[in-house]
Amino acid sequence: MILVSNSHKSSIPKVQRALVLQGGGALGAYQAGVFKSLYEKIKGFQDDDNNKKDNLLFDIIAGTSIGAINGAILVSCFLENKTWQGSPERLESFWKYLSTPTPKISEPLKQWRAEKEKGNPLVASEESARRYYSAKEFSKSGVEKVFKPVYPPKKDNRFYDSQNQWLVYDNQPLRQSIEKFAKFPIATSFDKGEPRLLVVSVDSAEGTTATFDSYEIEQGKRETEYGDSHLGKSIIMKYDEGIGIRQALFN
Repeated sequence: MILVSNSHKSSIPKVQRALVLQGGGALGAYQAGVFKSLYEKIKGFQDDDNNKKDNLLFDIIAGTSIGAINGAILVSCFLENKTWQGSPERLESFWKYLSTPTPKISEPLKQWRAEKEKGNPLVASEESARRYYSAKEFSKSGVEKVFKPVYPPKKDNRFYDSQNQWLVYDNQPLRQSIEKFAKFPIATSFDKGEPRLLVVSVDSAEGTTATFDSYEIEQGKRETEYGDSHLGKSIIMKYDEGIGIRQALFN
């Protein structure tokens, strides 16, 4: 449930322009391109109407997973500059920063390529091969600015699979990367003409959706309540100063 301060209920328009960004890992790079195109298109309409104010580009940005991270970067850029100008470039720079070259060609990949050139109908398609070999390589080494394997590896005390020790990762590199492009906490206000950021996450332990809101629900108060209050499992998270990176990465 999304709550709004009583002082704002009558003033916030019932019709607003929202940008909703889904999750999907590297799909976030695609979102950066789409946002740039949308920005240029909407700005063109505003310029044609002689409306030089761009603070109405988007009233709300909502996102989950990588979409939440992209949304936080965009809203943070707006708060720093008091305008949407420069936000497409900020998001594009973030994704260029994250980009990691594909590792050198492995022997199995060379064999696949040789069979492909022979016209072997049984080999995987180029796209399938790209996904397979990239996932296989990065699952072992991680992605430099996104995640890395935990070392020394932790013992698997659930399934006792010795190979499973490498499937636990540290997301500290991603946290550090995000903080280069977004300033936390993110707190916005309708009265100041600032966009509303909604971060939608899932508490994996509870299997319950939680939504974090950059707008206040009361003067100086920001909090999210989720879970089943009827069963006494209601959970309240307070973040009065605004959405922090903890909320942006909450899963």
